[in-house]
Amino acid sequence: MIKKHVFINLTLLIMFTHLHSQTAIVLDITIPITPLTQGYVIESINGRGFSQCTGNHISNISSSNPASISDYKRPSFGISYQRESVVNPAIWNDIKHQRNQKNIPQSIGFLLPINQYVLGFGFSQRYDSKHTFGPFEIFTFDDPDGTGEYLSISKEESVNSYSGMVSYSFENFLKDNNTMNLGIQVHYNTLRINSHGFSSGMKVKASNFGWTAGARYNLSDKTQIGAYYERIPKFKNGEVEFDGITLTPLENPEDSTMAFIYEDVSISGEIPDRFHVGISNRIFKSTIITLDLTNVYWKQLSSTSKNFVDVSGGIIQKIGDQLSLSLSFLSTGRHFNNENYFQSELNKNLKGFFLLGGVNLKIHSLDIDLAYAASAFNTGDWRKQKLGKISLGYAF
Repeated sequence: MIKKHVFINLTLLIMFTHLHSQTAIVLDITIPITPLTQGYVIESINGRGFSQCTGNHISNISSSNPASISDYKRPSFGISYQRESVVNPAIWNDIKHQRNQKNIPQSIGFLLPINQYVLGFGFSQRYDSKHTFGPFEIFTFDDPDGTGEYLSISKEESVNSYSGMVSYSFENFLKDNNTMNLGIQVHYNTLRINSHGFSSGMKVKASNFGWTAGARYNLSDKTQIGAYYERIPKFKNGEVEFDGITLTPLENPEDSTMAFIYEDVSISGEIPDRFHVGISNRIFKSTIITLDLTNVYWKQLSSTSKNFVDVSGGIIQKIGDQLSLSLSFLSTGRHFNNENYFQSELNKNLKGFFLLGGVNLKIHSLDIDLAYAASAFNTGDWRKQKLGKISLGYAF
C-alpha cells in the first residue's frame, strides 16, 4: 500500500510540474493543526487521580478548576514533569506518536493568597505531539523496484498555555460552615508547528487568548461540588515559513513563469472546548471518593465528529496527616459519525481506558506527588500507552 501511494504521489507531482511550467499557481493555503487525538495531553493526572473539578496539585492549576485554588492559604509554588510512552501505531500502521517537548515542565503554578482572594499564575502543555510517517522506500519510473533510499515525514506540534487567574471565597454561604468559591482564568495560548519531508520544511507560529470560569461549593468538610468551562478560540492567523518551496506574492501573476502566488495563509484547527462537573465526598474519616464528567466538544473540530463525555473517578485513602494513596480510572475516546469503515475504525481504536495509581507525601512545607497511569481493558490499539508524572510543591 505504501509503495502504491508514493508512486502515485510522485507521478502526480511530475504531471503537475509539467502542466504548469509556464504559468503561475495561485494558492490559498489552509494549514490543519492538532490532528492526532493522542496529542491532547491528559493534563489532570496527579496523586489524587484524574480529579480536576474539586481539587488538584498546585502545579496543575492551569488545567483545573480555577475556583479550587482557594484551598491554598499560603504563597505556594509547584512544578511537574510528565513522561509518556510512544504510541505505535497512532493511526493505521504508518504513523507513530510521541511527546515532543520532553525537556520542559508539563506544568507550573504559583499562588498568592490575599485575604479572601487567591491570585495565581501558571503554565501547561495542552497539546504536544511529534508524529512520524515512515521510513518507506522511494520508487520511481526508472526504479520501480525501489531506489534503495528511504524517506520519513515528521511533524512536531505544540500548544502551550500561559495563564493568570483569581478566585474569591464566600464564607458561610447559604449555611454555616459552607463555602462558595468562584474563579476565573485568562490564558494566552501559543501554537508551534515544525514539519519536515520531501526535502522541504514548514514552520508555523500562532497565538490566541482564551478563558476558563468555574465554581465550587463546599458542604462543610465532607462534600465538594465543582464545575468549570474552558474556552480556547480557533487559531486563525499566524506566521508561516516555508523551506524548500518559496511562496512569493506578486502583483501581476500573468507576467510571471513558474511562480507560486499566495492570496492568504490561514490556519484551520483548535483545542476543543470542555465543560467539567465533579464531586468529591468523604465517606469515612480518612477515605474520599471522586467522580468527574467532562464533555469534550469535538464537534467544533469537524462536522464528522461528535461530542464525547470523558468519565473519571477514584478513591483516595489518607494514612495519617502526611501520606495519601489513590486508585482511579479514566474512560475517554473520540466518536465520529460512523458512516463508513474509516470512521468506525477511528471510533474503535481511539477509545481509551486508563487506570492510575497515585501517592502524595507532605513533609513540612514540601508536597511530593507521584502518579502512574496505564491503558487497560478494552482500550483501542491507537490509545495503548503508559504515563508517569512527578509533581513538587512548596508552601512558603
